[in-house]
Amino acid sequence: MKAAKLILNIIIWIFLLGILAAPLVGIRPYVVRSGSMEPEIKTGSVVFVNERADYNELDPGDIIVFENGGTKVTHRILSIQADGIETKGDNNNTTDGITTTKNNFTGKVFYWIPGIGFLLDGKRKWLFAAAVFLIYLVVSGIAEGRSEPAEEGGKC
Repeated sequence: MKAAKLILNIIIWIFLLGILAAPLVGIRPYVVRSGSMEPEIKTGSVVFVNERADYNELDPGDIIVFENGGTKVTHRILSIQADGIETKGDNNNTTDGITTTKNNFTGKVFYWIPGIGFLLDGKRKWLFAAAVFLIYLVVSGIAEGRSEPAEEGGKC
């Protein structure tokens, strides 16, 4: 039981530190607010974006985030041209055209988690981190309580 508690502690601390340290290493979460990338990335998902990804090392098929008219857009690369990158949402009928250049490229999506976007939206990400920490405390307390030997002959 002590090994399980140790593993749980490590996982939760890595998760919490990851949330807090991610911006320091160029990783940023974005909430997907439209269905343009469905069914692969659903509305309400959180995409994790490497904002230090090299623009010159992108390939067709990569999912990227770019700015378009003051809005962050998450779409897939269709082709790379000399004058920019052509993108399209998986669920869209038409391409975006050449919408992405080095100037408005934000980063490359490397991971996403469906359905937790409302927890990480705006100021609520601290609420999410606090909830994970509280769950940690509860689970840790339960694990601690179960690891104690039961008393013999006593009444409950």
